[in-house]
Amino acid sequence: MKGLSKFRLLFFKDGLFVISAFISPLILLVYVFLRLSSPMSYMNYGPLYGGMCENPPALPPRNPNVPTPPYGSPAMSGNIIPGQAPRLVINESEAVALLQHLDRDELRALLENENKLDELVQDLMQVKNIQQDREMMLASNKSLAEYNLEIRPRFEELKQTIAKNYAEISQLKTKLAEDIGNLDVILNNQSLETILALIQADAATTEEESEKLADDFLDKKSETEQFLEEYIPKRTEAHLKRVKTEKMSDLIQNRNLSTPPMSDLHHSSFHWKDSSSGHCPYPSANSAGSFMRMPDPSHYM
Repeated sequence: MKGLSKFRLLFFKDGLFVISAFISPLILLVYVFLRLSSPMSYMNYGPLYGGMCENPPALPPRNPNVPTPPYGSPAMSGNIIPGQAPRLVINESEAVALLQHLDRDELRALLENENKLDELVQDLMQVKNIQQDREMMLASNKSLAEYNLEIRPRFEELKQTIAKNYAEISQLKTKLAEDIGNLDVILNNQSLETILALIQADAATTEEESEKLADDFLDKKSETEQFLEEYIPKRTEAHLKRVKTEKMSDLIQNRNLSTPPMSDLHHSSFHWKDSSSGHCPYPSANSAGSFMRMPDPSHYM
């Protein structure tokens, strides 16, 4: 009985030794795996000043019309896309390869000495690659920040120019609306026949002035050079007015005989109306602002 008890005790001690020799590297492997998978081993910063986020912030596609910043960061020639953090893929095979050749004492020493375990983790190629990628991204972000600061004066200048041009356009739009309103008022008070009569009277006046110049020249009241200098422009003006008067008279007659009222024709915000309504073929004052709305750049100042 005493020999059997001793055998059982030895078997129990050997079993504990075997179990401890098997569990120690397993615990160490789990510890290394947790260190590798810890968020602190790879920073994936979000936009909230160092806040952790699961996915990197999405950036809009780069505009091809915008020139590339004149900087030569390593990230531009490597596999890292600026503004996007690489995805971390945990690979514990290298750590397992380092631990599987250690004996129990060496594994226990690693468990008891956290500094040595940190050195082991830091020597892993995956961790070194993470540190290298981090340095490359920091250099790229620094270069982008310097470039943005460099173009900021030009950006502010263009913003001021846009605001100035917007103010001028707003004034011109207001002036155009006022002119259109005045034109509507004038045309509301006069029909096409009245306008034709006024044009005919003006053409007749110009014709009489040109004939008076010819009579003065025939009566030798003016010199030849003076007559030619005054008569030719006046006669040309009278001829043009007479042609326009005849053309307008024909158009009014043809419209009254064969065409429907112009008030039935509409084109977008432009209202075309006949002489009975008094409106002209121009945009009204109410419609002037409907197609000229622009964003106010003061919101971006």
